Amino acid sequence: MSLDVSPDDRLIAAGLDSGVILIWDRATGARFGSALSADVTPVWDVAFSPDGLSLASAADRSAVLWDLSGRHALGSPIGATGDVATDVAFRPDGARLAIGHYDGSIGIVDVASRKEIARIAGRSIVYAVRYSPDGSLIAAGSSDGKVRFWDAETRAPRGAPLDVGAAFVWQIAFSPDGRTLAVAVDPNGPRNIYVPDRQGEAQLWDVATRRRVGKAMIPGKHSILSLAFSPDGSILATGSLEERLRLWTVADQEPFGSPVDVKDDGVAAIAFSRDGARVAAAGAGAVRIYDAKTQRLAVPPLLGHSDAVLGAAFASNGRFLATTSSGSTRLWDPATGLAYGDSLDASPEPGSLRTEVDVPLFLPVRNAFSPDGRYLVTGGVETRAMIWDLEPATWRPRACALAGRNLTKEEWALYLPAGTPYRATCPV
Repeated sequence: MSLDVSPDDRLIAAGLDSGVILIWDRATGARFGSALSADVTPVWDVAFSPDGLSLASAADRSAVLWDLSGRHALGSPIGATGDVATDVAFRPDGARLAIGHYDGSIGIVDVASRKEIARIAGRSIVYAVRYSPDGSLIAAGSSDGKVRFWDAETRAPRGAPLDVGAAFVWQIAFSPDGRTLAVAVDPNGPRNIYVPDRQGEAQLWDVATRRRVGKAMIPGKHSILSLAFSPDGSILATGSLEERLRLWTVADQEPFGSPVDVKDDGVAAIAFSRDGARVAAAGAGAVRIYDAKTQRLAVPPLLGHSDAVLGAAFASNGRFLATTSSGSTRLWDPATGLAYGDSLDASPEPGSLRTEVDVPLFLPVRNAFSPDGRYLVTGGVETRAMIWDLEPATWRPRACALAGRNLTKEEWALYLPAGTPYRATCPV
């Protein structure tokens, strides 16, 4: 066995006779990421780089330089180490990204460089963050019952906040025309969300005047955790903690169709497909896609997450539905409900780098697609917030670099449709 300690004393790496390299957080003893292995021969030596971002290993048959920065073949961590990122939102032009944090701040990230370029200070936990459809405003809903607004360019406050009283604001959504903001109001939040005694409600507010519009929409089943406008702005969907998806007509705030109740499951995340024909509802046990007109299941429930699903988003090109649980994101074909490959797993953090916060039993960890559908961003609590590149043209060279060879004829026959002529796909 060989051992080395990172220069900052946070990590310990061990190379084993089996060819496996394990890394631990020195302060907590917890494993850092998955095991590393280049082959099955004994690892004779391991050594951290001076900056601690790489690890070199030497075995009988290989010498390998491992990237410990958190970068993946398709994804990169974003934001500061130790951040607890609850919600994410792209600016409509896709050039900027807003990240809501547990400490009340909002990070502004340049998407091209993946670098945080500014941070807006805050006072209360940010549960929801959104850009206005024209990109001029950033809005954030918080645990103190307020929705605050900032100028997206100068990051200066814009007008008075909305105040919904003693309640958590779990989710907000701009109407497509940007004139109205829907707010998920939960009076049980400051008390005990899992022993609710009050009904949550969805409220509509005029963005310009900061005044309430119409009446409250109360679906029952206590706390409202999620909401979303249909693409044409005519329908609002709400998701309750206790088993209920409800659709509403925005014009008169009346129910649209019948409530959809799912036994023993909540609705923590909601998303409409870009054509408005389907609505996805994510809960503790599964993700369900419904026909928006009939409120009937469009495909069988999507199974594969081991934890509660707290984020859901459709890509603008209609290719993907992304669902996020703690540290893990899955991609689905919205038309068939079939999964695309394995999960996208976020980069872990050493426990000694994590922010020590009293995280409530329910904490949203949402996701968002860039407007062009190329990037997917996910929040993170015990893992880093991540930005994933979903462009197939990016996948191909990286897959070739990882494999270092072409598919064999046997693999070609196994993975490609019958009759596809064999050819080289990677430069070697």
